[in-house]
Amino acid sequence: MSAQAALLSLRSFNLFSGWPEVASMTKDEFDDYLAARGLFWKNCPCPNCHEPRRITHEISESGEPIRFKFECNKRKCKASRLFVKVGLLKDTFFEGLHCDRKKRFLFSFLYVTSSMKVEEMARNVEVDPNTCVQWGQWIRDVMAENFNNPTIQIGGVGTIVQIDETNIVKRKHNIFKQL
Repeated sequence: MSAQAALLSLRSFNLFSGWPEVASMTKDEFDDYLAARGLFWKNCPCPNCHEPRRITHEISESGEPIRFKFECNKRKCKASRLFVKVGLLKDTFFEGLHCDRKKRFLFSFLYVTSSMKVEEMARNVEVDPNTCVQWGQWIRDVMAENFNNPTIQIGGVGTIVQIDETNIVKRKHNIFKQL
C-alpha cells in the first residue's frame, strides 16, 4: 500500500465500518494492519550492514512472547558498537506504551474525532477513566510537539509548486468573506 493510499485509508476509518473489522483481528493481524498504514515498522535495516534485521522476542514466565525487537545477528554487526537491537515500537506512535495497541488506537481515534466525555471513552475502550485522562494528556503532548516542529519544505530544485493564496474566513455575524 502506498503512503497516499495508507493516509486515505486512515482518513476514511470510522467506528461503524472500520472498527468491527479491526476488533476481530488477532494481535499479529492488527500489527500488520498498522504496518500497512505506516503506523508500525514492517522491517528495520541494520545501520551497519543495511540488511533487514529479524524480529526476536523474550519469553515471559507464562510462556508468552514479550519484548519484541529487531535484531541483527551478524558477527561483524555485533562486534561494532552500533545498535544491533532496536525495539519493535521505536520511533512509532506506540513507543513507550504498556497497553493493548487496539485500545490505544481506538482511544486516539475517539479522542481526535469525537466530543465524548472521559467516562464515555473509558467505557468504550474498557479502561479506567484516570487512564483515559493520562492518555489524553499524552496525545495533547504529541500534538503540541508536532505543532512546534519546523515546517517541511515542499518543492525543491527543478520542482514547480503551485500555491493558492485563497483565504476564506468567518467574520462577524457569520458572514464569510474571501480575502
